[in-house]
Amino acid sequence: MRLFFGIQLADNIREYLSDIILEFQSYIPSGIKWVEKENLHITFQFIGEVKPTQLEVVEESFLTSISACERQKVRIRGLELFPLSKPRLIWISLSSENRQFAKATKSLRNFLKQAGFNIEDKEFVPHITLGRIKTNLMKPQIDFILEKEIEKHDIDINAISLFESNLTKKGAIYRILQTYNLK
Repeated sequence: MRLFFGIQLADNIREYLSDIILEFQSYIPSGIKWVEKENLHITFQFIGEVKPTQLEVVEESFLTSISACERQKVRIRGLELFPLSKPRLIWISLSSENRQFAKATKSLRNFLKQAGFNIEDKEFVPHITLGRIKTNLMKPQIDFILEKEIEKHDIDINAISLFESNLTKKGAIYRILQTYNLK
């Protein structure tokens, strides 16, 4: 099973972001694999391939790591290309004054590494991926993306879910295995 922990988005946020994607698609019709509306989410921590026998240690590591996390809000900050020098992702950057999730993801990575998982050591950067860039963008396309005005919506985070990601030729299909409510 290919797993990750993520945060589901409210329908109104997914709808708003889907409208942005549709606008971008009309201007940049090829070279970008756009995220389907139902797959828009905030990744908390990507795990990767997990054997069914390892699921318990993943869950225990997660529950220990998020024990201090409370419900909170993050705010849509703007659109970004990542990395800026040779963009591979288009995402919505998010801001939060609360560092609980950053601490929890670091703790989760440490637990999973100790359990033998191959987890990347990168800092938690809250964002919502809109598209994966497959070819080099031209300057007018980059400018079009970066000049898009974004409404500064608040996103309530009340729960984190464990997702299974099945890769298909048409793209990833996500299935929620478990949802964990925050206090």
